[in-house]
Amino acid sequence: LRVVIKEALRVVRRRLIILVPNAASLPYQFGMWYMKMRKTWVWGGERPFGSMKKYFDRSQVRSIEEFTVSYWHAINFLTMPGGTLMQKILRKGFRVTEHSRPSKFNQGYLLISIAEKKA
Repeated sequence: LRVVIKEALRVVRRRLIILVPNAASLPYQFGMWYMKMRKTWVWGGERPFGSMKKYFDRSQVRSIEEFTVSYWHAINFLTMPGGTLMQKILRKGFRVTEHSRPSKFNQGYLLISIAEKKA
């Protein structure tokens, strides 16, 4: 990952944006665990990350911002018995909508890392 990110930073003009599954998303992690246990996981070898910051060479970047999006999508991974009820409770309790703003409590399905390249 370090080599790929270093090369990407070499060729971009101003910033590099990386999207990966979010390891901190509890509904996503629980849903993925359940589906893998039941052998119904169809999304291949996803590798969730808690942060991408350690893969960046600090000499190449001025700043790195990280946030998560798509909590709605993370909740959709709750497919076990009672999952539909849990989805409804979480959506209502946290007022979750299908928007692209950063997710509350870092629970979005996707972790977005934005690195600002040094001049």
